[in-house]
Amino acid sequence: LNVALGHLGELQREAAERGSPKSRAHVEQLSDTIDDIIGTTEKARQIEFAFDADRRAQQPVDIVPSIREQAEKITQSHPETTVELDLPEQSQVYADWMLDTVLQNVIENAVVHCEATPTLYISVEERGRTVFVRIGDNCPSIPQHEREVLDSRRETQLRHSKGVGLWLTTWIVESYGGAVHLTTSDDGNTVTLELCGPTVLDDIRQALREWL
Repeated sequence: LNVALGHLGELQREAAERGSPKSRAHVEQLSDTIDDIIGTTEKARQIEFAFDADRRAQQPVDIVPSIREQAEKITQSHPETTVELDLPEQSQVYADWMLDTVLQNVIENAVVHCEATPTLYISVEERGRTVFVRIGDNCPSIPQHEREVLDSRRETQLRHSKGVGLWLTTWIVESYGGAVHLTTSDDGNTVTLELCGPTVLDDIRQALREWL
């Protein structure tokens, strides 16, 4: 990839200086393809960790700071994006360090593939010992072949980072004992992360720590 990026840089400079509009368009398309390959490669590395759930120490973590951090990152990298948050002060879910990967994948996919000015709506709802994180957008409906990634629980097209990202998100959340749900409409898409909250034993441990 480093060699390809080096040649791409030369092509971009040459196309900018004396290339035709058609050649510049081809170079731009090549750049997008290489970026997609890089994104897919990085997600493939993350998949290795997702498969190795037994070695990842899961415990109750507060998801609210992670959501706020990812929302801030996306507005910094894409200043045109608006993020509306409806969050409690805190919300404990059973997860590990890959929770940030889940949130980043869903939020980035919504923004990067939005044809309009992106607006995201992120909320957290607790029902008993289950936590629902909803990430809605104003983007076009996710294509059927992308939705099948969530429905079938397997990735059949590893050629693009978007499909891999959805597949990776599903694998990680299911390794937590949760589930990923997707709803689409003319107004946009909503990805719902269904996550397990702390168990009764976790509550007892926390009470003992506070008592001691």
